[in-house]
Amino acid sequence: ADSVLDRIAQRQAIVLGYTVSSPPMSYLSPDGTPIGYTVDICRAIAGRIGAKLGNPALGVRFLRMELDTRAGLIREGSVDLLCNGTSNTAEHREAFEFGPTIYVAETRLVTKADPSVQSIADLADAKVAVSVGSTAESTLQSIAYERGLDVVVARSNDAAFDQLLLGWAKAFALDDVVLGGLI
Repeated sequence: ADSVLDRIAQRQAIVLGYTVSSPPMSYLSPDGTPIGYTVDICRAIAGRIGAKLGNPALGVRFLRMELDTRAGLIREGSVDLLCNGTSNTAEHREAFEFGPTIYVAETRLVTKADPSVQSIADLADAKVAVSVGSTAESTLQSIAYERGLDVVVARSNDAAFDQLLLGWAKAFALDDVVLGGLI
């Protein structure tokens, strides 16, 4: 089997997978170009890979992906490098190889202004939206029964946030860095 570097060299391009709903990590500029902290890091890595392969003009292609498709795209070789904030968990290490940690985040909850919600205990029997494949999903699923939470899984960060905005969920859980970028 060819390595990822062999595949990139043969293709003369690196394919960077990105999501559009993970600001400030990975999102779109007003002109539709992928931008963000992890996208910038991926662009720099692509430049280093081009130099390593003796191809400083290595092409860079972007492929939009959803959180629930990223593992398959990496596995099948459609994406060479993920440009979104993917938590380094035991589950994710089964699907991805990780480089050095570039940031640390915590799972946080956001609600609409509601004085009756001061802590997670106040969300008992309430719907809490999370993004599929996110650390927030596994964290909330692990405490859902004990805390009486109804965890609703959405396909993307935007879709999960919309659940909150439309009143279909009482809270939305996500990594604090990305959650801050969405609100």
